[in-house]
Amino acid sequence: MVFQKLSCHQNCVNMITEFIGNLFCPPEPGHAFVISGKSTDAAMQLDFDFLASKAPDANCHLKVSVHFHKDWIVRNSCFDGNWGEPEIKENLDELAIPRPLEPGKRFRLQILVTEDRFLIGFNDIHYCSYKFRGRLSDIRTLRIHKDVQYVNQVDHRTCYPSPRPLIQYNEDHHSFSNDVPKKFMPGHAMIISAIPYGNPKGRFTIYFFENETKKQALHFNARFDQQIVVRNSTNDKLSFREEETSGEFPFVFDQQFKLAIALSTTHFLIAIDGRRFCMYKYRTQNQFDSLNGFKIYCLDQLRLEVATVDHIYTGSPSCQEFETFSNPDLQLY
Repeated sequence: MVFQKLSCHQNCVNMITEFIGNLFCPPEPGHAFVISGKSTDAAMQLDFDFLASKAPDANCHLKVSVHFHKDWIVRNSCFDGNWGEPEIKENLDELAIPRPLEPGKRFRLQILVTEDRFLIGFNDIHYCSYKFRGRLSDIRTLRIHKDVQYVNQVDHRTCYPSPRPLIQYNEDHHSFSNDVPKKFMPGHAMIISAIPYGNPKGRFTIYFFENETKKQALHFNARFDQQIVVRNSTNDKLSFREEETSGEFPFVFDQQFKLAIALSTTHFLIAIDGRRFCMYKYRTQNQFDSLNGFKIYCLDQLRLEVATVDHIYTGSPSCQEFETFSNPDLQLY
């Protein structure tokens, strides 16, 4: 398990989170990453790794390592166990701020992928560039670790030639955001590992917007206070349809769950901890043309710490046996 958490009754500054997940697809020129969260109050180091896989010895194509106590940010790569020459003062923007991030404060890392290099910025200010040292097509995994209090945004987007999503926000108000750079296809699945804490009577919602609108293709609302999960969507007037609430409440407060959302040709399919939970029929024609990823929003002082989001192909458009990917004992590399 990659999520580590102290008792929910302790101050949240003591929490240490590690995020690791497999990307929707390898990065391409024109893609961009926006990664947001907050470091711990006593943070010494914050690392962002773009890897070939989750394996311990996987090649690291880009490591961005923030050293708060030294006021520098190291960029490097590691292939076959051998680290290259680190870059610290090389290729900095002439207006780069020596210390763009502060311990205990929110961070936003922005990376634009060009034809031959990564352009790296922090909190909306360009910082440096870093030339590719390996093939972009080999990058599959993102890891965020060291002194991380929480991560609430891991968006993989397309900026050019045509932006996707069409409108791209900073997602400070969401508990988690996960945009994708290309159109979903039947058979795709997202595997989410997270732990709910805070108010044991709170709620969280996972939802998929349609394009740049506020129309929801799926509204998956877990209500700890009522011990039900509501599935719904909104129409063109943004009014909710009839709720679906069948099934036992599958979540346990302060315990990690593993949830799979698979996209078949006709339905959202949802499994939790190795068991099928429900399905929700698409209400919009050509549904795949309008989906850009998912958001998570928490209510009533519930918190949800997301440790993993893995994008996978289940092996068939019908997503047969997709629930196996939500088995807590299954490791996805």
